[in-house]
Amino acid sequence: MVRIRVEHGGAPITLKTFGNIVVVEGILMAVKFFVGAHVRWNSEAGYVQGIITKIHMRDVEHKGRIRRCSPDDPQYEITSDTTDHVAMHKGEALTNI
Repeated sequence: MVRIRVEHGGAPITLKTFGNIVVVEGILMAVKFFVGAHVRWNSEAGYVQGIITKIHMRDVEHKGRIRRCSPDDPQYEITSDTTDHVAMHKGEALTNI
């Protein structure tokens, strides 16, 4: 079991992970992505790769805009491998590499 603290618009919550199963505030969920995962996504400039640094499960402001997040539909903060640019995407935009 691994415990991870996740930022989400104020008060962090603690996740308990068991492989690709996560317990969030007593709710058991299967997850595809995790902090430290190497992922890729399609941007205006083509495909970009990076590392997930945070998982947001509650609404959060990112670059001046409110991003809608929930435990069922989290958003992932990712740092680009090449530029150190920080992006935020939903899981359907990401691919594990």
